[in-house]
Amino acid sequence: MGLLIGIDAGGTKTKAMILKNATDAVFETACGYGNPAINYKTALANISFAITSCLESEFGGECKEIVIGVAGIEAGENRQKLQQDLKVVTQLSTILVTDAELAYYAYMGDKDGILTIAGTGSISYGRNGEQGSYIGGWGHLLGDAGSSYYVAIQACKQMINEEESNKEYSPLTRAILDRLGMTKVKEIKGFIYQSKKDDIASLSYTVYLQAVKGDHIAQMLFEIAGVQLADQTLRLIHILQLECPIKVACAGSLLESNQIVKNAFRNRLKDSHLEIHFIDKIIPAVYGAYYISKSQYFSKEL
Repeated sequence: MGLLIGIDAGGTKTKAMILKNATDAVFETACGYGNPAINYKTALANISFAITSCLESEFGGECKEIVIGVAGIEAGENRQKLQQDLKVVTQLSTILVTDAELAYYAYMGDKDGILTIAGTGSISYGRNGEQGSYIGGWGHLLGDAGSSYYVAIQACKQMINEEESNKEYSPLTRAILDRLGMTKVKEIKGFIYQSKKDDIASLSYTVYLQAVKGDHIAQMLFEIAGVQLADQTLRLIHILQLECPIKVACAGSLLESNQIVKNAFRNRLKDSHLEIHFIDKIIPAVYGAYYISKSQYFSKEL
């Protein structure tokens, strides 16, 4: 039996592994982002580099297949273009999926359930037998409720409310202004409209530091995020008509590391009176390639 190349091509970096099975990697490498929605040529170059690095390793000759989870692959003609352009890199059988699908299979294997991801953006992906579906993943302009970006924007709106109500600046507002080297809320407009999504989302860490100190506004913003993510998960449970007990896994910085968001998320799901089985572990998304390779739901293309 040959080896499998699994690749997680995200908006920040591309991580590749050569897998023997669902938990054992014999080689790994990483490079720049692989999201073609950011810049197609750069993403293609990084994904190609990851593939080539694996094939040129001592295990390359044993690789028989490639599974790639790509952020932004559903936008426009990215899937078709990437499938075609990768033929120049390798003739190995290749499966292209979304990064959310790749992560789902890492956590769930071939079982039904839901994975909710909350980092810079947010999405919930789930399966019930042959039916797979997702809620969220619309990007920061159309959605991403419960994400770091969403929390950062809500914090900035809170700052604007204080400014326009002629209120004294709150500790949270002052912390964000200090973080940006500003003295007045009116300066925030330039930052928001001139900065990249990731830079704006990074403000959520400043909000987190204030929440840890007991700031009730900061805590509220994260509690709302947890509830939004839970409601998103509940909607997908209903769409997929999943039967109890329902497996739910979480990934992304807000649901892995932020206890306020995590508690609000879990409490909201518990209040639904559904029998939820939470998966408490952190698994690299690349490992999902093993189960996708063996799944009957994904077509293999050369």
